[in-house]
Amino acid sequence: MKRLWHWFPVAALACSNSLTADRTAVPRNSAKPVAQILAVQDVAPSQQDDERVPSASGVGLVGYQTAAANAIAAKVSEKFGSSVECHADFAADNTGATDATAALNNCFATGGKVRLMAGTYKISSYLLVPANTFITGDGPASTIIRLLADVPLYVPWGSADQGQIVLINGDNAGVFNLQIDAGGYKGCGIAIWQFANNFIGGNHIWNCGSSAQGILQTFSSYQYVYNNYIFDTQHGMEVWQVTHGQYTDNVIDTTSEGGYFETDSEALTVTGNVISNSGDVGLDAEGGVDVLLAGNTVRSAQFGEMSYFANGTGSGRIPRNVVFSNNVAYRTATYLAGAAQTMKETSTEAGGIMLASSTNGQTGIVFSKNTVYATGRTALWAHDQGAGVQTGFQIVDNNLTSDDRLFTFYRARGAIIKGNYLHGLSGAEVHQGEWKNPDGGAFVNNTFAYDVAKTTNYALFYYTDTAITANPVIAGNSCLNCGAYVFKRDLYDSGAAAIDYSNAFVGK
Repeated sequence: MKRLWHWFPVAALACSNSLTADRTAVPRNSAKPVAQILAVQDVAPSQQDDERVPSASGVGLVGYQTAAANAIAAKVSEKFGSSVECHADFAADNTGATDATAALNNCFATGGKVRLMAGTYKISSYLLVPANTFITGDGPASTIIRLLADVPLYVPWGSADQGQIVLINGDNAGVFNLQIDAGGYKGCGIAIWQFANNFIGGNHIWNCGSSAQGILQTFSSYQYVYNNYIFDTQHGMEVWQVTHGQYTDNVIDTTSEGGYFETDSEALTVTGNVISNSGDVGLDAEGGVDVLLAGNTVRSAQFGEMSYFANGTGSGRIPRNVVFSNNVAYRTATYLAGAAQTMKETSTEAGGIMLASSTNGQTGIVFSKNTVYATGRTALWAHDQGAGVQTGFQIVDNNLTSDDRLFTFYRARGAIIKGNYLHGLSGAEVHQGEWKNPDGGAFVNNTFAYDVAKTTNYALFYYTDTAITANPVIAGNSCLNCGAYVFKRDLYDSGAAAIDYSNAFVGK
């Protein structure tokens, strides 16, 4: 499995001098939180705003635009400055006949409300959005920014620029309702580095291949990203050490690596997103503090649809309160890759819920009330988290369904697996559920139900092949259609046998 943080240059982390011990990231400027600039009611979409508005993309993609994106764009931008229109006021060519890069950058530099009227604007370099500037198109089916050459890197950002096309380069700035088409060149999407109070909404970002991220945010705060459609990129959306962010109702489809990825961020909500066909993991948290990922739908990711990794940024911060709740994952044997939608196999050593690695001492890493449907693959998978590593995992009240293996759970010290419903479809009855080297923790009050009676292997096989130091508890579980193949305990090197209560399995 890939370790996603390895792609990010260490130099980019070193560039930031704004990290503190008690806050993930402090913006370079002392910008006020968005709530101090705009009243909450000014930016919160109403129920009427949230009605989906169908649109034809004109590029063979599913149209994805909401009235909420338009409404919030209008409410935010009307708070700032005068209004200009780039075609009328700066002669930015919207026919696609000539390079519009210089005209667009001159237009954006005026600040305030900037409109990009319908048309195709071809560019050969990055576009800079300065502070207090809100760029609004006429909709992603109508206002198109298209690369005609590889985009160069923006030198002042150093290695924090990963090749994005639109760079939000200041506080209180945003980009709305554009189509950003990389045209197969090297470059992609929108980036923010060390700024605050930024909005990205209602955009279509596509045709980047494996060159860069659709949306990239690093060392920033108070970020609002919603209703974007991202297709055929390297990473869909990456969020590095962001404090206070909302990521809502985005669609991410066909990425050569990860779908949505956050690492070592604080106070994030990630809700209502749809993520499909990821070449690495789908919905991914790597460390973090007070991160909620809820109500998302994830389909067909190479190394797991919902995944958790250790904090890999080198900050040393211990993760806590990272919660996956009420998400739905569809794990399949294949996923679609690239613009050509080539079918590739997913890993057999991953799950719809995937626990890849842990930071010792982390607490409150919770998967609760999620639903996983696995076809030809495992529903729940935990790698060996390492000797003595306290994981803080709580796998509670999930609904896990598979026609293959229901779960494989290797060493994860102190993990609690409780109250889950494990449904084995036809085919699952020949597979074994493994709980290996648990070292403390508990497997309690879970319900197994197989559609076909088991005649081989065990619903729960608890075993050790290395010494453990704490008693795990197995109690209060039940199994339908298990017969004699309910539970087996096999100790090798363990120094502490499981506490196996007499009611460990009932209703055989």
